[in-house]
Amino acid sequence: AELVERWRGAALISPDQAAAITEYERAHAPVPPTPVSHGPVVAEILGYVGAVLAAIGIGIVVARVDLSLQAGAILALVLGALLVAAGFAVPEHAGGPWWRFRQVLHLLGLAGLTIAAGIQVGGVAEASGQAVAFACGAVGTIVGGLLYFRRDRPLQLLSWFAGLIALAVGGTLLVASVGVVTAVALLGLGGVWTAAAWRDLLPRRAIALPLGALLLGAAAAPSAETWGS
Repeated sequence: AELVERWRGAALISPDQAAAITEYERAHAPVPPTPVSHGPVVAEILGYVGAVLAAIGIGIVVARVDLSLQAGAILALVLGALLVAAGFAVPEHAGGPWWRFRQVLHLLGLAGLTIAAGIQVGGVAEASGQAVAFACGAVGTIVGGLLYFRRDRPLQLLSWFAGLIALAVGGTLLVASVGVVTAVALLGLGGVWTAAAWRDLLPRRAIALPLGALLLGAAAAPSAETWGS
C-alpha cells in the first residue's frame, strides 16, 4: 500500500491503476502458513521425569513385594496397556515435544506388553527360549505394527523392526533347528523390508532403508558360511 501510494503521488500511475494494483495484490497474496502448536518443552521434560520416577517406584514395589511370575506378567501387561492408552491421549498432531512424547510412551508400553508375554511364556509356561522369542516377536510385530501404522514415528518403526526379527528368528527355530533356515528367513525379511523402504512405503525412508541393508548384511554372512560348509 505504501509503494502504491508513492507511485500515485509521483504521477507514475493513475488512481485507477493504483486501485487495480491494490486489489490484485490482495487477491493473490500468499496464504500465511498455519502456525504449528508446539507443546512446552517443560511439559515434555516433566513427562520424562515422571515416567522415570514411576519406573523407579514400580521397581521398589516389585523388589519389596514377593510377586509370583503370573502376578509379574499381569503387572507388566497392565502397565504396558496403561502406557499405550496414555500415549493415545497425547496430541501427536501438535508436533514437537508432544510428537516425541507420544512415541516414548508407546515404546514403553510396548516394552511392558512384550515383557508380559516373555514372562508368561518363559516363566509361567516354562517354554523354550525359541518360544519366548516367538511370543515376544509376535507381540512386537502386531502391537508395534499397529502403533507404527506407516506414520512418521521413528521409535515405533524401530520397535516394529525388532519385533519382526524376533518373530522370524523364534518362528524358524521352533520349526527347524537348522541355522540356514533362520538365515534364509532373515534374508527374505531384509529383502522385503528394503524394497518397501526403497519405494517410500516405510516412513521414514532415511531410517528404514539402512535398517534393511543392515539386516541383509547381517543375515547374508552366516547363511553364506552355512552353505559353504
